[in-house]
Amino acid sequence: MGFKREAPAVRLDFEHGDLAGLEVVTKPVGTTLVTEAMGKLQRFQDLDEADPENWAAFKAVVDVFRPVLVSWNLEDMAGTPVPCDASGLESQGVSFELALIFKWAEALTTYANQMAEEFAIPDNESDDAPKTPTG
Repeated sequence: MGFKREAPAVRLDFEHGDLAGLEVVTKPVGTTLVTEAMGKLQRFQDLDEADPENWAAFKAVVDVFRPVLVSWNLEDMAGTPVPCDASGLESQGVSFELALIFKWAEALTTYANQMAEEFAIPDNESDDAPKTPTG
């Protein structure tokens, strides 16, 4: 019998601003997808807003983000749940998509930094490290 690991979800909690109270859950992602998403996000941030390439870069980022959406607690003004899918995301407008994507990027970066600290290899050159006999 093998080890079964439940991959941790990435939770995006909005505590301030217009989206305060919004909770979004995304799938965990691997290094390839993170690298691709961050590269596209950086390209989007580096382009002039009026440049048509900027919108192509934005669409590329959204296309990477959409498949990782799992759930959210978003409702419309009538109290009806907004579907957590491509059409639901798009129905909320560009500023909403951007807010989620930037929060997701922040969460992935924070998680990566925490994992790097947790699994850091100790520096063998430190004064506290045991010395290996040389002769």
